[in-house]
Amino acid sequence: MATIFKVSYTYTADPAEWAKAYTEERARSFLDVPGLVWKLWLDEPEQRQSGGLFLFATRADAEAYAASPRGQKAKSNPALSDVRMEIFDVRDEMSRITHGPIPPAVAPINGAA
Repeated sequence: MATIFKVSYTYTADPAEWAKAYTEERARSFLDVPGLVWKLWLDEPEQRQSGGLFLFATRADAEAYAASPRGQKAKSNPALSDVRMEIFDVRDEMSRITHGPIPPAVAPINGAA
């Protein structure tokens, strides 16, 4: 079953400076995350909040990422506060009916099963 990993946090940096960290190289670095189908990057500069929604092929993939050093990085970053991490199962069929970006066969972007 497809699974969402959601992370959100508040940052202390100036929003314009914060935005400079969002590079193509940074995005591409997620292409090798095991089981990742897609990632949405979230930002609310007026509130200095940011985060991401990650769709994983399986709950095990999402849990492995959440427990990994990369998944835990936000919790140890002193420039961040109010860090929240959550894992949700996706109701695939209901999401497809409402045009959720759930492919018919959920497959990781790196081609690994």
